[in-house]
Amino acid sequence: MIFCKNLNIIFFKTKKVGGTSFEIALSKYCDESDIVTPISPEDELTRRNLEYKGPVNHLDVTRSRHLVGFGVTGDFYNHMTAAEIYQNIGHKIFSKSTKISIHREPLDFIVSLYWFQKTGHNRKFKDLSFREWLKIQYHTVEDNYKISPISGPYSPDIVLTYENLIPDIKKVKELPKDFSETFSSLNAKGNRRPSNAREPIKFFQENDCEDYIPKIMKLGHSAKFSNT
Repeated sequence: MIFCKNLNIIFFKTKKVGGTSFEIALSKYCDESDIVTPISPEDELTRRNLEYKGPVNHLDVTRSRHLVGFGVTGDFYNHMTAAEIYQNIGHKIFSKSTKISIHREPLDFIVSLYWFQKTGHNRKFKDLSFREWLKIQYHTVEDNYKISPISGPYSPDIVLTYENLIPDIKKVKELPKDFSETFSSLNAKGNRRPSNAREPIKFFQENDCEDYIPKIMKLGHSAKFSNT
């Protein structure tokens, strides 16, 4: 999560959408007056090597004088929900800022998350087949809509699509002109899934998981249009 006071932008960081790269790029324009939450150690190293602004003002106990008097309170963290950001940052800043998030097609999100968790540090998922993983994790398709609801009082002003990210970014007049170039130069976390998992529907079919497709799409649709 980032509040870039200089640009008057709040970024709601959803999962598996290039959010870390977007966050690192946005931190290029931040300073001591902004709120920047920590990311993984390896990504922080990337940010530090680029000399972009690292974590600042995200903890209540260390908040700088630049945000005193604006009603900002509490701690901020990675993948914080829009509702939580609103509660901490206050109505005045929230309502006057341009709120930006990124969303992704549900099936593609699920496949990407599977490979991220399977190859990550958490060994809990290491040996699970796609079907075994889906049985306990398919509901995670709701996560991004909890972080950044499409409708309701905490919805963003601008929703970028993962599938069309660079063209979408270039249309956002609130972002600096060189932002898309800065973003394009980054590849935080990379892509851990193999080439045979690039087509989501085909991957579901090949792993005998077609029965999960309508469940995921229905759950994603319901979450998308929930006002909570």
